[in-house]
Amino acid sequence: MLWEAFAELARFPHMGRSRPDYGPDFQSFRVRQHIIIYQFTDTELRIARILHIRRDADTAFEPAPE
Repeated sequence: MLWEAFAELARFPHMGRSRPDYGPDFQSFRVRQHIIIYQFTDTELRIARILHIRRDADTAFEPAPE
């Protein structure tokens, strides 16, 4: 199921919810019991984290320093 979501996000990256609280240009997308946190460019989809929905995403996600 996650692999299908990755392919769908690669085709339609704006499907996700904007998450500026995680850093510049981050988005999140829910797939059943998981949240995919990602960024995208014109040529690349970068998966930053995949978290279970019961996990507190705000404490689990620490973006890499720029």
